Amino acid sequence: MNHGEPLKIMTYNLRFDNDRDLYPWSARRQLMIELIADSAPAVLGTQEGLRHQLDDISLGLPNYYAWLGNSRGADDEYCAVFYDSRRLQVVALTERWFSATPEVAGSISWGACPRIMTAVTFRDRESGDEFLVINTHLDHMSVRARRFAADYLVSFTRIAADGRPTVVMGDFNTAARKSAVYQRLCETPLTDTFEASRTTGLDRPSFNNYQPPPAIGPRIDWVLVSPEIAVDSAQVNTRDFDGRYASDHLPVEATVRVPRSLQRVGAAGRLGKIPLPLRLSLEVD
Repeated sequence: MNHGEPLKIMTYNLRFDNDRDLYPWSARRQLMIELIADSAPAVLGTQEGLRHQLDDISLGLPNYYAWLGNSRGADDEYCAVFYDSRRLQVVALTERWFSATPEVAGSISWGACPRIMTAVTFRDRESGDEFLVINTHLDHMSVRARRFAADYLVSFTRIAADGRPTVVMGDFNTAARKSAVYQRLCETPLTDTFEASRTTGLDRPSFNNYQPPPAIGPRIDWVLVSPEIAVDSAQVNTRDFDGRYASDHLPVEATVRVPRSLQRVGAAGRLGKIPLPLRLSLEVD
C-alpha cells in the first residue's frame, strides 16, 4: 500500500490551571510551549486545557498552528485539537458528549463530570487524502462510565470514518493492553501505535505527577490507529527541563503515514444523530 509523507501525532494532558497546584500554569506555560514547538506535531490532541491555557499555547507556537474544539461544560476543560495548517486543512468538525444525549452540550449521564470527544476530518494539502482524528478524555473515577464511552466511541468511529483512515487518541484514564476499554476499542478495529510501530521508543507510564517516570507502569494516554495507517514510531516523550516537567502527564507521540491508495470517499460534513449502542440504549431505558 502506498503511503503519504510522515505525520507526527501527539496526545498531551496539559493539567488544568489550578491555584492549589505546587506547579501552577504560570511556571509551566513556557515549558509546555517549548516542548510542543520542538516536537512539532502535525496534530496535537490536548486534554484538560482551559481556554486561557489554550490561548497561551496558541500565542507561543508558530502562527501556522491553529486549534479548534469545545469545552466539556461552561468555562470548563477542553479536548482541543491543534494542527499545522501548512500541511492540513479542516474538512469537518463534530463534538459529542458521553451521555444518553450525546448531541447536547455539557450533558452527563454517567461518571463524575461531563466528558467530551472532538472529531476532526482533515485533508492533507500535499496528497489530498482525508483522515479522521478523534481526541477524548474519559472519566477518571467510574469504570462504568469509561466502558459506556468506549462503546459510543466504537459506534461513532464506524459511522464517522466512512472509509477514512482514523486516529483515536487521548487520556483514557485506564491502562493500555490490560483494560476492558482498551480491548473494546481495539475491536473497532483500532491498533495501539506501540503495537503497530516499526520502531518503538520508550513505553513508560504517561501519568508521572511531575516526577521522573518509573520504567514500568500503566500508560493511560494512547494513540490508536486504523489498520491501514502505517506507524513508523511511537514513544512516551519523557523530556524534562532541569528536573521540571511541563505537566503531570507525559505526551505520547506517534509518527504515522496515511495511505494514498484508498478510493476517494464521500464529502465529509457535520454528522447528524448517531444511534446509541444497544447496551447504552438499554441502560437509558
